[in-house]
Amino acid sequence: MVRILSLLLLAAACTAAALTVDPALSEGRVTGELLPGWRENSGWAKAWVHYTVERENGREFQRIDVRRLENGYCQFDFRLPPDFEAGTWRLSFRARLQGRARLNTGIRMVNAPFRWLFKEAVSPEQEWGTFSRVFTLRSLPKGEPLSIFMQLNGTATLDLRDVELVPAELEAGEDGNLFRQHSLALGLPAAWSWQNCFSEGDHVTFSEENGEVGPSGMPPLKIEVRSGVMTSYDYRDSVTVCSAPLLTPPAGRRLTAGMMLKGATSGELAVRCGSRMIARRPFELKPEEGWKRVAAEFIPSQAGILTVELTFRGTLWCDALYAGLPERLAEAAREGWTELAPEKGKTAAAGIVFAGEPVRVRLLSKTAPGAKELEVKAVNLYGDAVSRRIPFPGDRSVLRNTLTLELPAARRLGPWQVEAIQLDVSGKPVDVPAVERVVNVLPRPVYWGKDAPDSPFGIHVQPVNRHLTMAKAIGANWARLHDAGVQLLGWAYLERKPGEWSFDDDGVRRYRKHHLKLLGELTTAPSFRSHAVNSSVPYPTLRQSVTSPYFLPLSMREYGEYCERIITRYGGSIDAFDVWNEPWLPLFFHIDYVKKLPGNARRWASFGGGFYLSPDDPAAEFYKMQRQVRQAVRNSGSRARVLGVNTTDGLGHEGRVPGREFSQRMAELGAAEDCDAISYHQYLTRLVGFPGDEVEQGYERAIGPIREHHGKLPRPVWFTEGSPLNEPCDGFYRTIPPGASRSEIFDTGDRVVRFVTALLGCGAEKVFLYSMGLHNGYGTLNPHRLLITAAGELHPSAAAYANLTSVLEGKAFVRRLPVGILVHAYIFSDGRRSTAVLLPDPACREAAWKPEPSEQWHASDLFGNAFVAGSPYASFVTGTGSADELENYLKQGK
Repeated sequence: MVRILSLLLLAAACTAAALTVDPALSEGRVTGELLPGWRENSGWAKAWVHYTVERENGREFQRIDVRRLENGYCQFDFRLPPDFEAGTWRLSFRARLQGRARLNTGIRMVNAPFRWLFKEAVSPEQEWGTFSRVFTLRSLPKGEPLSIFMQLNGTATLDLRDVELVPAELEAGEDGNLFRQHSLALGLPAAWSWQNCFSEGDHVTFSEENGEVGPSGMPPLKIEVRSGVMTSYDYRDSVTVCSAPLLTPPAGRRLTAGMMLKGATSGELAVRCGSRMIARRPFELKPEEGWKRVAAEFIPSQAGILTVELTFRGTLWCDALYAGLPERLAEAAREGWTELAPEKGKTAAAGIVFAGEPVRVRLLSKTAPGAKELEVKAVNLYGDAVSRRIPFPGDRSVLRNTLTLELPAARRLGPWQVEAIQLDVSGKPVDVPAVERVVNVLPRPVYWGKDAPDSPFGIHVQPVNRHLTMAKAIGANWARLHDAGVQLLGWAYLERKPGEWSFDDDGVRRYRKHHLKLLGELTTAPSFRSHAVNSSVPYPTLRQSVTSPYFLPLSMREYGEYCERIITRYGGSIDAFDVWNEPWLPLFFHIDYVKKLPGNARRWASFGGGFYLSPDDPAAEFYKMQRQVRQAVRNSGSRARVLGVNTTDGLGHEGRVPGREFSQRMAELGAAEDCDAISYHQYLTRLVGFPGDEVEQGYERAIGPIREHHGKLPRPVWFTEGSPLNEPCDGFYRTIPPGASRSEIFDTGDRVVRFVTALLGCGAEKVFLYSMGLHNGYGTLNPHRLLITAAGELHPSAAAYANLTSVLEGKAFVRRLPVGILVHAYIFSDGRRSTAVLLPDPACREAAWKPEPSEQWHASDLFGNAFVAGSPYASFVTGTGSADELENYLKQGK
């Protein structure tokens, strides 16, 4: 077995000279030299990179200077030896970064399909810092070469040294309760979650004050599953509640994880390590049995986030949480713990407080031995902090309180991490886990509690009350029912048996109750009415894959009848309809599924060990569907708008249709005129917000051919799906993994603001971000999750989006101009009030603009707080005046 790989140190000890990069492999774009053992791997991308070996304080390090990046990544790798084995490993290195880029690192296959076995996104700081992760590889692909891969997704200079990959032991961990608290008297704690399609108050309820006293001596949490729900995969009559990540367990010891339950229900308690279930325990509860401990035993044998899941139907009460060594179970109730919860109320429960409102938190604390007081401390992204200390009762009874936190006025907006810690007489923390919450202080949205049909801001979000509240609170006023919400309108979900239709009118009403306007999607087909009946081989079923119901209908007439049924039923609630989804992508537009790709296949996409095949001319087939929807609107008498074309900026990976080719074909067919708006999708890999950026290039690939064909755009453009990044960092936690650094949070919020601003600057009438509907706890971290955490809480980047929507709502894009040193100002105005979004060029580290004093114009930072000169992140200037007046003011800045 390879006992240790100390890669850069090993390379430095070699007698071989540094490896000179062959520029011919990249048409001259990549130059320089790499330390021995490292290989350059960016020739396939449009990346201009220069590598040098530098020395500082007697230490060699690798410098990677990404000077320009048009598509793909700068990437380089170190090949692992053939006898590299599965097991638990630690990857560590020292790094610093100047510029705006994220570093993807981990273990990856060298050859296709280039699968990552372990991957982590890192945002190094400007000064040297250490990255270290322990991970477990349970198995390796047989006969496949592997490498440590490094990828940079933006223009930046990365310095890298001391790269090590060594066998690792799991950490010693805690020998107390691995849950951070013993009871749930104040409801679900921070980072706990439940399945994203179950709406609280409708499908599931959580009751704290229920007149009961549980085994912990505290009120238990009552959870009632009132009804099942159709998800975007299948119908589920059981809800799954997922815990926050447990504290680090003692390695190699047999542990137990569970809780006291009572009620009338059956279900299962499970323990997960990442996405893998490592223990499970079925249970059945009867009212006459009273409280019953349900627990599963396991031995931590691999690195990863540990969580506990409770899946059940019916009603149960939950209390006395314990995970850890079985012999310590009896001590858990005698030890202290603390609970922290937001003030009750719709927005507060969603982790939101509007500017000008008091920030209140509820707390319950059972005093630990030696504890004298409880400190509640709130810290924001800038490091500003406020705290209060509350003495414990002298009799060591339970402390209950509701605190008002006086936040500083200067930098009040944005996320605040609120933490409660028990302290001893000397002010030091006692041996009790700290608990935390994140409170997001947001500007009150312009259309809070009101419809906003002309708003450009849209989102994908599930029809559940908590997330609909979040979406509206951050300024999103439209929702597209794709993935999140597709179960309400999708044909495959509504006619599950021939002739038997089942509608969820309450789900549609829930969106409208929160004043979200709707872009419905007329999509999917039941297997018995689609080409699925003729599939060459059995395909991944709906339970396994969201793509399976996208086999095209056998009959366009039947598809039209389905559309008319939906439009007639919901025409008064849904303002616009999208036709199907992504016809240029065979995953969502297919007529067959095969295990072996035919030699003459033109349009295909690999999935699940096989291949989906699309029609040879998907544009023509899609236009048939578009005409059916147009006719259905006419037949129903509805005034709903129909979106057409549904194109992309894509370059045609695998058997996908390139966006330019698809748009050209749709224009030739007349589809761009035979609709009310033209829709397109784009997903980014790099920072935007400057002339010729990835958004502008994508817009030209997707929309340019239509404009060229007609001489002008025949219809407005709606951007209906996309994201500025994948695999976002998680929440603003200090003790709950995986957490995120402050720079990662600023970076994520900045990318969201840049993306939306650039799209509006290109002329998009509406922008639907994707997606707030992709969270299911820490077992399945969806890379397309946006604006929410893995637990479904509001992500700190959503506060930046909320600030953007509040200052741009009601204003139209006017122009873009350069100001200061390589800062790009996007000006929006309604004629009376104007706003500039200032985006420093990410390729220029000296980009800056400094405002002149003004009573007319107010400058603010990414979250709406005091302006920071020289910041690499988005900032804003807003005030009363025309676009021309604002332009003149901006030009006065330095």
